[in-house]
Amino acid sequence: MRSFLVFAFLYFLSQAFASCPPGSLQWKDFCYFYQSNDSQIFDAEIACNALKGNLISIHDGFTNGIVASQILNFLPQNKEQSFWIGLNALNGDGNWTWTDLSPFDYNEWKLPGPQNPTLNCAALTLPEGLWIADDCSVTKPFICKVNIKNINIVATPTPTVSYSRCTAGYHYFYLTNTCYGIDSPYQNEWYDALNNCKAAGGDLASIHSPQEADFISSLNILTDACIWVGLSISSGWQWSDGSNVDYLPWDNQYPMNGDSGCIAGNKLRNFYSGDARYSVCKKAALLPQK
Repeated sequence: MRSFLVFAFLYFLSQAFASCPPGSLQWKDFCYFYQSNDSQIFDAEIACNALKGNLISIHDGFTNGIVASQILNFLPQNKEQSFWIGLNALNGDGNWTWTDLSPFDYNEWKLPGPQNPTLNCAALTLPEGLWIADDCSVTKPFICKVNIKNINIVATPTPTVSYSRCTAGYHYFYLTNTCYGIDSPYQNEWYDALNNCKAAGGDLASIHSPQEADFISSLNILTDACIWVGLSISSGWQWSDGSNVDYLPWDNQYPMNGDSGCIAGNKLRNFYSGDARYSVCKKAALLPQK
């Protein structure tokens, strides 16, 4: 009870000088947005990006306690017991990292901590505020963290994402009138990834402009991880959807050995098709572009 009162008092002080919008929590230099819509962690991160932030990163016990203690204040109808935060182990090296790339210098794992290598995304739980590792494909409410400096930036609405034009898990890009989705939570060999995309009514993504590469990069919360796209080599590099090979933004020192392409950031690399990686699918929008 004493710790809760301390958190409540600190929260009151922070609100006395608040510059965060109504419906959000201010603590130090950040605004925290409690999102009630259940989402996979990939979609949750994209939603936070739209607010000019990321899924929450937590670097000290006071912040963890305040954020946890305010959940029911901001989401009084909430019945969930866990909320996505930005911590994940999706890069393939077993290390836990934050989606905002800040240092992993604090944790509040529920003992004994992460044990199952297939549970690669972290959630904050009620009532203690402890963290658990969970399946990244599970849908949960989530918490976004936005720097106050970004709150007052008046953003020009951009028609890059429109969920009404895409099936669940896909995101609309107006320049191509196409939908893109990260095939998660499982990693696959290139040919299995291709078959998964085709089964979903699309193909592994082809890339034809810097803008398209940047958009695909914005969907990838795996930071430096290279995710499969539709590029492969036989007599020459070609896209699996049969489109023209008119833009190949190779990363430094690439192409190297390897018969299949992936994208890290907005640059292409190539590796062997038997490697297990996440992938990005591309398919036609549900509605014609207006």
